[in-house]
Amino acid sequence: MKKFLICFCVFLYLLSQTVCAETVVPILMYHNINETYLPENANVEMTPAEFKEQMEALLNAGYTPITLYDYVDWVNGMETLPEKPVIITFDDGYLNNYTHAFPIIKALNIPITIFIITDRMGMSDGVAYPHFTWEQAKEMLDSGLVDIESHTNMHSDLLLADEKTAINELRMSKYLIQKHLGRTANFLAYPYGNFTDAVKLQAQKAGYMACVKIKPQTQGVNKIDNDLYELKRITAFGGMSGEDFINYIEENKER
Repeated sequence: MKKFLICFCVFLYLLSQTVCAETVVPILMYHNINETYLPENANVEMTPAEFKEQMEALLNAGYTPITLYDYVDWVNGMETLPEKPVIITFDDGYLNNYTHAFPIIKALNIPITIFIITDRMGMSDGVAYPHFTWEQAKEMLDSGLVDIESHTNMHSDLLLADEKTAINELRMSKYLIQKHLGRTANFLAYPYGNFTDAVKLQAQKAGYMACVKIKPQTQGVNKIDNDLYELKRITAFGGMSGEDFINYIEENKER
């Protein structure tokens, strides 16, 4: 009987390891949600209707939106994930995330992460698109559906930055998020998706739990053994139907 129990426990352990190994987590990247946009900007823009269609398509296809905290807890063995997890992120902190995306995710009860450029909070002059304010960030944060994280302070290219600049970019954004929102930023989106091994180390020293990147050649999904400081993301495009969007995500699972 004892031998049987030991074998059964080993079987359950191996089965759990197999399930973990098969679990993959797409992290989607969005930027602007605008009523109109130029077709050539479909990699960074889409309409509210298109965004809503993509979110509804995820839910209808059986995907369960989770947070980056859920992901890290899963990697550390503290949480199990649903069968088809997905993480939804926005970069930069544009005002249209508040005016257009926020009402949609509230209506659908979908958690998202917005990586903000802290030096541009509330700016409308001298930037390509207006950015939401700290007060609007706090409103979204208080909803329990929006996590506000770091996209550095001034969106400097960390691949080109010297050590002092990189450290300031990583730490100043954390300081400002703590100051204005009363919470610690634990996740970072590398500006332009660029980083070095030294930048990864500085991010760890600054207290970030994980970092996300984005490059055409590094799109794909994440598994339990992925480097937490090089998490892959998938660019969400405007102009995609809900069906095309789901197929696009499935194609990325093959990378």
